[in-house]
Amino acid sequence: MLAALLAFVPPVVNSAAPSFTVAPPPPWVQPASVPEPQAKAPKDAGSGVEYHLVDHQIRVAERSVERYYRRVKQVLSTAGLEGASQLQLEFEPSYQKLVIHHIRIQRGGQTIDALRPREIKIIQQESELDERLYNGTLSAVVFLNDVRVGDIIDYAYSVNGENPILGGRFVNTLLLGLSQPIRLLRCRLLWPAGRTLQLRNQNADVQPTIRQGGQEREYLWERSQAPALEIEDDTPDWFNPVPRVQLSEFATWEEVARWAVPLYAVGRPFSPELTKQIDRWRAESAEPEARFLAALHFVQDEVRYLGIELGPHSHLPHSPSSVYARRFGDCKDKSLLLSTALNALGIEAYPALVNTKARHVLSTWQPSPFAFDHVIVQAKLGGQTYWIDPTVSLQRGGLNQFYNPDYARALVVREDSRELQEIPQPASYATGITIKEVYTADKLDAPATLEVVTTYLGGQADEMRYRLAQQPLAELGKKYLNYYAANYPSITADSLPQVLDDPGQNAIVITEQYRIPNFWPEQSQYFFAGRINEELSKPKISRRTQPLSVTHPTAIAQTIEIHTPPGFRIAADSGTIEDEAMRLQYQYTLSNKVIKLDYRFQTRRDHVPAQQVAKHLETIDKIQQAISYRLTRGDAQSGEVSAWVLGAVCSLTGLPLIIFGLIRGVRWSRAHRRRKRFTRSRQLAPGAGPETAIRVAVGEDLRRHLHRLRCSCGLPYDRPDAPLQQEGVIFDGQRLTLVHLKCEKCGDGQALYFNRLQADAAHAGGRDGRNGS
Repeated sequence: MLAALLAFVPPVVNSAAPSFTVAPPPPWVQPASVPEPQAKAPKDAGSGVEYHLVDHQIRVAERSVERYYRRVKQVLSTAGLEGASQLQLEFEPSYQKLVIHHIRIQRGGQTIDALRPREIKIIQQESELDERLYNGTLSAVVFLNDVRVGDIIDYAYSVNGENPILGGRFVNTLLLGLSQPIRLLRCRLLWPAGRTLQLRNQNADVQPTIRQGGQEREYLWERSQAPALEIEDDTPDWFNPVPRVQLSEFATWEEVARWAVPLYAVGRPFSPELTKQIDRWRAESAEPEARFLAALHFVQDEVRYLGIELGPHSHLPHSPSSVYARRFGDCKDKSLLLSTALNALGIEAYPALVNTKARHVLSTWQPSPFAFDHVIVQAKLGGQTYWIDPTVSLQRGGLNQFYNPDYARALVVREDSRELQEIPQPASYATGITIKEVYTADKLDAPATLEVVTTYLGGQADEMRYRLAQQPLAELGKKYLNYYAANYPSITADSLPQVLDDPGQNAIVITEQYRIPNFWPEQSQYFFAGRINEELSKPKISRRTQPLSVTHPTAIAQTIEIHTPPGFRIAADSGTIEDEAMRLQYQYTLSNKVIKLDYRFQTRRDHVPAQQVAKHLETIDKIQQAISYRLTRGDAQSGEVSAWVLGAVCSLTGLPLIIFGLIRGVRWSRAHRRRKRFTRSRQLAPGAGPETAIRVAVGEDLRRHLHRLRCSCGLPYDRPDAPLQQEGVIFDGQRLTLVHLKCEKCGDGQALYFNRLQADAAHAGGRDGRNGS
């Protein structure tokens, strides 16, 4: 389907019909004074660029919204050259018009007119197409010639028009900080005096100056010497430090619900085909739960995920009959189809709007339709309330085994909705993993056998089922073998992994069988609970001012059982290591030459406050010691091994942990929001993999991160006169940008992942305001 879609979506729009105009700024725009350049660059200008002026002005009229932008930035070093020399102006042509006012380069006392309309490329990148979302957004790409260190680039443009889905009401977010330092940041709003506007600050104490003039009220926010925004690594999804002001004509969540109800109304009878399908579900079983599951499995597994979100369809779902007929849709479409079918089967159900990143923090936001980025379903049956994500595939088990998605807050689309509803947190046991490794090594001079039995329950079973459907078993077996081969180079597999899927209990059991020659070198061996260790990654920034993310809920039980020859002893021990975020219970036992290392690991919350991170890192060290065990013939030692032993274990297991993370802990990208991935690589360079995606703020140019990268042949990968080859991907429930680099000389390539901090961009309208689930 994606190939067919690409066939009729050209990447470059015909330049014979420009999608922009060139004109002076409109009369309502108030020119801003640009601060004089400073002799000394600010300390936080690590990108090689300093903004002298960031000016954003908006005029809201009865039937129109105009947005004016002006940026004045100076190139401070070669680090900023390539990023500063390309401008990219985005707009949605179905309801917006782009007007370019000027592009100038100031060099000393000289002003160079750099606006060459015929050289501006209009491209239709569809960066979200890899996520199976098509939105029609265009970008006007401007390549500036002969940009030099010290140059000041001054450009201004307007984007006029508002998404008609809002019905004439206004919402927006004003950003009061970027990842680069700003000498003067200015946001100005002209607002009709007869209309009510709601304002809410987030991470900012800047108050506007308000002036009344005729039929308009002026709001003006200004910040001088705004520092570069610092974003520490491994913060929770809901943590957003960007200073901003949320603007909305919606005063309450009740008003947002009333806005949404007509969008999800089914205004005409079902098609004959959909009617027959609902009748079949009804006839197949008299049990409401069986009917519920039949409809759910159809929508989840047989309706492909693909979103065509042009214009109003950024938020307006397609009709259930059309989604059923074409067998594809996005989260809005699938949720409306499922809720409509359930209601027809006598089961009360409604679409529910959620924010996959903000979660519980959504309660602190100013109500707005653009506060949401995903749609699920609330259903009620037998006195129970169920929260169902129709974009999850291959979900099995009865309703009593279903786990709630971890979106925390939802606005149910129904007439009587007044407030956000809490989605109860899924219980830890609902998404657990149990691993049992049995080493039969009871002879020093004979090969050992290893049996690994891994049981996936609930959400983990759903994810593994999806993975097994996408990957041949032989390939999975090869990766599993290579995981253990990193510790045991001569290991061989007796057979392919054996898979037992119990859909009724929503459990998957995978069994692996291996043979390991020379298992007791020097009559000693290391054992390590590697799966638990994957939850114990440390951040690059340990002295923190921002919270540290923890994958929650997580429940892992890992047992290592060793059948030993005579002479191997251990000191029985047990204990608990815990803090506010995680807990490990361990027990070491010996019975009839069988040694058991038993571990139970759980997380307790999804983050560690900044002031508790130092203590938390100490807890991680203690847990890593407890899950490391060196077993030597004749010794009776405790599980807390010395630091050099732990270092040896970690070095021996580092590679397999990465492989294991890519194989067994992988949370597969689904259509929209997938649950958090267990694996966190600690060895990939920044941007080298999705786990280490480089975090950038909205408005930050990706090229500043690319300018130093060179191919092995010596040429730089990135050229300022060529558009970036980028695509959108979903990893760990986050939308990432994957930039592909290719050397012109030798053809070698490299890829970098970026995570754009959305800065509450869902409020901002236009492209950022899409309900692109």
